[in-house]
Amino acid sequence: MKPKSAALLYTPPKPMIFCGRESIVKDIVNTLLLPRQMHIALIGPGGIGKTTISKAILNEEHVSTMFSVRLFITYDTVDYALMNYDTFVGHLADALQISTPNRIAILNRLKLLRTALIVIDNAETFVEAGYDGFRDISQMLDEMGTLCRIIFTTRNTDTVPANLFWNRIYVEKLDVQAAIDAFASVYDREPINLATKNILLELECHPLSINILANVAVFNSWPLEQLELNWQTQQRSRLLETRKDRYHSLPVAIDLSISCSDFNEARDQVMKLLRALAFLPQGIHRRDLEGILQDDSAISTAESLCRCSLAYWQSDRLVVLSPIRMYIMEKYNSNLCYTDELVNSIRRHYYSQIDWKVGHCGREEHANLDRIFLFDLSRPFVQVDTLQRLWNFIAELYYHNPQPINLWSCLQCAQSEAELSKQGTFNNAKASAMIWMSTLYAKMDRHRTSFEITTVAEQLCRRTTSGKASLT
Repeated sequence: MKPKSAALLYTPPKPMIFCGRESIVKDIVNTLLLPRQMHIALIGPGGIGKTTISKAILNEEHVSTMFSVRLFITYDTVDYALMNYDTFVGHLADALQISTPNRIAILNRLKLLRTALIVIDNAETFVEAGYDGFRDISQMLDEMGTLCRIIFTTRNTDTVPANLFWNRIYVEKLDVQAAIDAFASVYDREPINLATKNILLELECHPLSINILANVAVFNSWPLEQLELNWQTQQRSRLLETRKDRYHSLPVAIDLSISCSDFNEARDQVMKLLRALAFLPQGIHRRDLEGILQDDSAISTAESLCRCSLAYWQSDRLVVLSPIRMYIMEKYNSNLCYTDELVNSIRRHYYSQIDWKVGHCGREEHANLDRIFLFDLSRPFVQVDTLQRLWNFIAELYYHNPQPINLWSCLQCAQSEAELSKQGTFNNAKASAMIWMSTLYAKMDRHRTSFEITTVAEQLCRRTTSGKASLT
C-alpha cells in the first residue's frame, strides 16, 4: 500500500529562482544531445545546487524530446549505515517499476527503453557500502552506462565510475549578483542594501545557506535591519573553521534559523523534530509525527520547519536535505545512546505499532524500522524483547511486502544481556528471528542467503543450554 498524496497544510516557503546556473544547464543539455555516449558528473559540496541543476536538465524541452524516459533517483534519504548493493538496486528497481530488484531485470528493462536518461543523486553514499558493495555498484553503473545516459551528482570524485566516459563539471558557488538575485527572489520586503550584500559574501554565496537565511527572514517578518542585527549575534568566528566537503557557512545559517526564528514555546519540540529527522533519513510520515513528538501540535511544528527551509514535504513524509541532516547529526546527535530520550520516544512509537499490529511497518517503506533495529542490535548487548519485535516485523514484511532488510550481520552478532541461565530464552528468540528472515529471503528467491541464515540458526540451536531451541 503506497501512501496517498495529501495537500500540504502549510504555506510553502518561497523558492529561490534559478540564479546563475542557466549556462551550466545549457552546456549539459548540448552535451546530452551529442550522438556520443557521454555521461555527466556534477561534483561539488552539499547545498551547492547539484540536485537543482540535474532536475532542471530533466525538464528541458530538448531533453524531454530526445529521451523517452527520464528518471530521478536520489539516495539523499538513505542512512549511510544501511547503504549496500541491495539498497542501490532496490532504488533503481522502484524507479523502473520492476517488481523483482535484481541486475538482470534492470538491464533488460533499460534495453527495452532504448533512450533513457537517469539522474543518480547523492552518489557519495555509495562509499558507505564498503569495498565489496561499492565495487558491485560501480560494475552495475558501468553496465547501465552502455544502455542509457547517466547524470551523477556527488560530493566525492572517488565515487564516479572510472570505466565510463564522463564530462566532469565542478559546481561552484554563485557569483555576487546571482547571490543577490537569489536572496531577492525569496525576500522582497525591501531592496537589498550593502550590509545584506556583505552577509551574502560571508555566506560564501552558497545557495542553500542563502535560501535558509532568506526564508527565515520572511518567516519572522524581519526587516533587513533586524536580519543584520541577528546575524551579528552569531559566532562569526565559526566561518573560519575548516570543514571537509562542505561550505562552512551552512552551519551558521542553520543556527541562525534555529536560534532566531519565532518558534516561541515550540523551540524544544522543533529541535526534537530536527534531531528525529536526522536520525531517520527516510523521513517521518505525517501520521507518525504526533506519536514521535508526543505532541498534538506536531504538524504545526513541522510547518514551522518547512517555512524556514529546514525541512520539506516529500509526498506525505517530512524530510531534511542531506547537508542539514549531516550537520544536525554532527552537532546534536553525535552522542546518541540507547537511553537517549529521543531514541526512546522513536522506539516506543514504532515498536508499539509492531506490538499491536496496527501500523504500516510491513506494508510501506520500512527504512525507519530498519534503522531502529540496526541501532538496537548494534549495542554490546541486546534484549530478548528486541528480538521478539524483530521477528514480528520480519513476519509483517513476509506477508505484506517482501523485500531485503539490512539487519542480518547485526542479528548474527547480537549478544544477550541476560544471565547465563537465561541464555536459552535469548537464543530461542534469536533463532526464531533468523528463521523468519530465512523464509523472507526464500520468498524473494534469494536462496543462497536463505540457506546461510538457516545454517547459522541451526548452529545456534545446538549451542543453547537446553540443547535445542524451538524454531516456531
